[in-house]
Parts: sequence; structure tokens; C-alpha cells
Amino acid sequence: MARTTTQPAVRAVPTTVRRAIRVRLEGSPGFRAMPAEGRRQLADDTATLAAFADVTAKVDFPSFVAGLLKGVFDAMVDGSLRQTEAYVDLVQAVAKTVDRFVADPTQRSELAGALGDIFELCPDGSLALRGRCPKRRGPRGRAGALSRAVVAKSKNAGRAAVARKRR
Repeated sequence: MARTTTQPAVRAVPTTVRRAIRVRLEGSPGFRAMPAEGRRQLADDTATLAAFADVTAKVDFPSFVAGLLKGVFDAMVDGSLRQTEAYVDLVQAVAKTVDRFVADPTQRSELAGALGDIFELCPDGSLALRGRCPKRRGPRGRAGALSRAVVAKSKNAGRAAVARKRR
């Protein structure tokens, strides 16, 4: 494992720390038995870890992680908000198109002609599935019910009068 360049973190390790690492390592019989390149590699890797430990001690890790999580969460919420706004814009654009379609009787009749096996143009100008045009009925609501009752009563009265005359 030959290293081609010295890592920046190794260079940043103070000399006093490198000496302490060397003293510890040289006190080990296993380290002394290693080839020179292996000893150098192990010493450099240990110094890198020491430098990393020094950097992490200087960083407020809980605050760093909290800030990182908050940043990620905020980015996700912002992205979701932008997607929702784009969806609202899309729905509004489609609704405008549908409103224009409904307002233009020419387009309804063209659609009924092109898809006549599915749609039909109803007498009131609306477009409906074939065979589903609303049936024309008398007036709706309370006034409609009252007028239907009056008509029914007068029909019954007329039938009763005709029946009396026949007797």
C-alpha cells in the first residue's frame, strides 16, 4: 500500500502529536516487526485519525447535524410547495380551457359530431353521454309542484264532470 501523496490532514497534525503517536507505536513489538513502508503507512493513518479527532472536537457536532437536518427538511418542504403551486397553476389552466369549451356552443357541437357514438348535443344546448340528455320537465321547486297539483286537480275535475254528463 504505497501512498503517492501525503494527505492534507496528516500535514496538519502538530509535531507533538506525531511524536506521541510514534512513541506509542514504537513501543509495540508488532509495529517494530512490520516492514518500513507498513510502519510509515500505519503512522500516517493514525496521524490522520488524530487530525480528524482534533477537527471534530472543534466542530459543534450536534449543532452541525441539527443545521444539516433543518436545511434538508426546509429544502424538501420548499420543493413540495413549488410542486403544489405548479399543480394549482396546471389545474387553473385546465379549468380555464374547460370553461371556454363549455361557453362555446360551436365546440360542443363539433365534439358531439366527432364523437357522436359517445356524446350527443341535448336540446337545451348541453353536451351529454348518448341517451343521457336530461328530460324536459315542467317547472321545478315549490311553484312547479303547486302548478302540477293544480293541473292534476283540474284534470280530475274535468274527468268527473264528463262522467256526470254521461250519466
